[in-house]
Amino acid sequence: MSNRLSDADAALQKLANQDTPEGVLNYAIYLDKSGDAALATRYYEKYVGLSHARKAEDVRKMLATKQRVWGSQANSN
Repeated sequence: MSNRLSDADAALQKLANQDTPEGVLNYAIYLDKSGDAALATRYYEKYVGLSHARKAEDVRKMLATKQRVWGSQANSN
């Protein structure tokens, strides 16, 4: 099972590093669900920064909500 997760992590990271909006967002979601909130937040922010990202406004709102709920704690994990 850990091999599959490692493979998934590597594949999603590779797509995210190609700066495709969907790849960046999927990797952020994967990181968020795997418990790496700080790194996930950086990838969510990267997604929002991509001018052609379809869901950028939704993700921006989600990041604002996380910031209000967790404050600076989300960035320090």
